[in-house]
Amino acid sequence: MSVRYSRKLGTELTFDTDVASVQMRMSRVCGPKLSNCCFIISIWGIIMLVLLGIFFKVKSVALIEDVPFKKVTTLGKTKEIPDYSGTSTNCFIAAGVYGVTFIISAYQKYAINRGLARL
Repeated sequence: MSVRYSRKLGTELTFDTDVASVQMRMSRVCGPKLSNCCFIISIWGIIMLVLLGIFFKVKSVALIEDVPFKKVTTLGKTKEIPDYSGTSTNCFIAAGVYGVTFIISAYQKYAINRGLARL
């Protein structure tokens, strides 16, 4: 597709845009050492937090010290029960954040290997 624009001064500007030629690429943001470190730590974080989320979901007794208690009032009596489901959800959310870090660092590793320009 070609778009032409001309002014009274006789200057003619031509903009050639093709949908296939326009590419949105994120350039390199960090170096190879930092991208490798973030890549490895994010893999470790995903595995660990998914496993912890599963263990909290099945109410593992070994993790009772890490679970906050919530107060529940029934028939005038207040009891504190462990909030396993909230802690499990937090672990899965944190694993998702590590997943985003994994995707960004994997792209950075790819960009470094391809030789893209640095910001």
